[in-house]
Amino acid sequence: MAAALLAQDTLQSVGHAVTVVGSAEQGALFLDGTDDVALIVLDIMLPGMNGFEFCKTLKAFPKTSSIPVLMLTAKAGRDDYYEGLMLSHATAYLRKPTDPMKFLNTVEKLLKLTLI
Repeated sequence: MAAALLAQDTLQSVGHAVTVVGSAEQGALFLDGTDDVALIVLDIMLPGMNGFEFCKTLKAFPKTSSIPVLMLTAKAGRDDYYEGLMLSHATAYLRKPTDPMKFLNTVEKLLKLTLI
């Protein structure tokens, strides 16, 4: 959760509104109750449903299928990267720890995708 709070602080420091949840289940409940999500930053290692499974679920539902998903995770193996991008259909994948500027640049690029 410390990494989530660091990501939250980084995004809020440049004016983004951020909601942090602690599990895929909490994320699903939040997403079900709102239509105002431009980007999802997702870890793979979550309690309950992991980030790969949650990303696949997000991409399967029309309401959330077009929301870009940035996987921000300590899972750094080639297989993890492949599963995140190719099998789970995440939009981008960054390994933790990551440089805050690289993180912000990636977020900004993904947010531009939602404007097209």
